[in-house]
Amino acid sequence: MVVGAHRSRHGCDPFFVLVFVAAGLLIYLGTLYNGLVALRNDINKAWANIDVLLKQRHDELPRLSDVCKGYMQYEREALQQLTEARAKYAAAVTVNQKAQSSGALSASVQRLFATAENYPDLKANATFLELQERITSLENQIADRREFYNDAINLFNTAFGRCRCPDGAYGWIRGSSNVSGSCFRETVRGGRDESSDTLNGLD
Repeated sequence: MVVGAHRSRHGCDPFFVLVFVAAGLLIYLGTLYNGLVALRNDINKAWANIDVLLKQRHDELPRLSDVCKGYMQYEREALQQLTEARAKYAAAVTVNQKAQSSGALSASVQRLFATAENYPDLKANATFLELQERITSLENQIADRREFYNDAINLFNTAFGRCRCPDGAYGWIRGSSNVSGSCFRETVRGGRDESSDTLNGLD
């Protein structure tokens, strides 16, 4: 009895120590996982906001093309580039594909607007002015949403890097999120494809 009392005062049962450590580890891993999932969901939400704006811009372009055709008979190349870029965006499936094709589409729109400067009658057309204002507004909103998207990507990657998880866990935690590669920091702005684990911007 004395020996047992002495052990209870000055020693700990290894089993209970193991249980305590295991419980602490599970709580830590659960908290870590939930945090990464929350960041992943933030990425999905940010991308969903961008995707809506991209679709809205995509839907406005046929009207823009139709208006310009009536005034820009000798600018078939600019109009053809816009049509082809729009078709490529429509065929894009992944985030990277949409970023790259949207970059080319944005560049085509800007070239068309620049070319329109040579046609005073087109610039005075009320429908053209309405579409130009609408599309420019969408471009600006896309640029704003891109900043939130890139921030969400960076936060996810930073948090994942700090947890020192195995490389294979990245895809598992990422799940169905849009952390698919690297297409929104510069791709849409200049048509470049710079791969990294933070997405390359979207203007």
